[in-house]
Amino acid sequence: MNRKTILPIATLLFLLAPLGQGAFALSASATIRHQAGTPAVSRSDAQMTDDLADALGNYAFTEVYDWVEGSVDHGVASVAGFVVQPWHKEVLLARVRRIPGVRSVRDGIRVLPVSIFDDRLRVAARRALFGREFQQWSRLGNPPIHVVVDRGVVTLYGEVPSRVESTLAGSLVRTRTSALTVVNRLNVTSGRRG
Repeated sequence: MNRKTILPIATLLFLLAPLGQGAFALSASATIRHQAGTPAVSRSDAQMTDDLADALGNYAFTEVYDWVEGSVDHGVASVAGFVVQPWHKEVLLARVRRIPGVRSVRDGIRVLPVSIFDDRLRVAARRALFGREFQQWSRLGNPPIHVVVDRGVVTLYGEVPSRVESTLAGSLVRTRTSALTVVNRLNVTSGRRG
């Protein structure tokens, strides 16, 4: 690019910069009005709960080490769970606040403490789970099993097709890691008994 081309582009960006800030301020004030309880349309809790599940489940940076769930009751979204990175919490709460019809948000998301032992345990638990037995799930961005490690205690969250997978997941983490305790909170999605 020559100087004649760069100068008009720079001038255009300079002139449009205040518009960008104004647009941002307008969207922020619209969000505040929305949060204050004046949703544009009346929506049922079930509809908002579906949107909440999408907002939490479709977050691109959800890791196998995070677990966040929520519900909506009379327009109040309650969100609880665990995240490793503090900024994940802020982004997830912002996504929930943007759901049409949600009047307020109860924050129950806890940022897990920094610990080298817990970090090593997370990696060991992930390898134990997604090595050979559940390898088909290892490639998923948001796998069905999540590993939450807090002070040496590993808790498994998520959904698996049968009781066999639930028992196997708990056993793999118990026998292949140095976890102090393993808590298995996996839900079984089918009616089959393992």
